[in-house]
Amino acid sequence: MRVAPFLPVILIASLNVAVAGDEVAAKCLECHDPEDSLSLAGEGVDYIVEGMNMIRSGEIRHPESLEGLSDEDLKAIAAVLDGGG
Repeated sequence: MRVAPFLPVILIASLNVAVAGDEVAAKCLECHDPEDSLSLAGEGVDYIVEGMNMIRSGEIRHPESLEGLSDEDLKAIAAVLDGGG
């Protein structure tokens, strides 16, 4: 079987995005751990993304910046915070 020459690049890029997302999610979990009083577990991905968009736009003040994160990044992080990631 022949592999397309660009496939390894796509896989590496995907892994880099996944690692970056995991690092951001880990930072979020420092305060929003499922065992913490600020837990977001079970709130639902859409609800968490809505809040993250409000933080990103500046509508809600938060000690961490979400600038530079894509909508896909927010969904992936929200899935972790919700307990499914």
